[in-house]
Amino acid sequence: MILRLARENPAWGHRRVHGELVRLGLRRALASGAAGFLPKSRSADEVAAVIRRVAAGGRYVDPEIAADALSDERSPLTDRELDVLRAGRHGETTGQIARTLSLAPGTVRNHISTVLGKLAVDTRQQAVLLAEERGWI
Repeated sequence: MILRLARENPAWGHRRVHGELVRLGLRRALASGAAGFLPKSRSADEVAAVIRRVAAGGRYVDPEIAADALSDERSPLTDRELDVLRAGRHGETTGQIARTLSLAPGTVRNHISTVLGKLAVDTRQQAVLLAEERGWI
């Protein structure tokens, strides 16, 4: 599963592949009737508390995992593309964005062009609004 996700999505990186696996695991666990779901990184005391809660008839899903699972859409933009949108969200010029991010103006223009294509919008302001609405920036 990890190799397939990594191969199909080479730009994601390790953390995002891991996050997708956790979300898939949560969905499968809940569909199978699991009453508790938490990451292996939790302490023994936390695990014991969750076991007691579930044994008493309760349910538990780790809040971070639940929040990730509820996010229905991940940003198709790279971190740098998001940086460019953030730096230009108040109408800054390409030159101002370039100076803020220590990039060449041409590089900023390339990022903006890529963002517009990925989001299927016509202007940088439309891209900023869309990214803000979806919680990407």
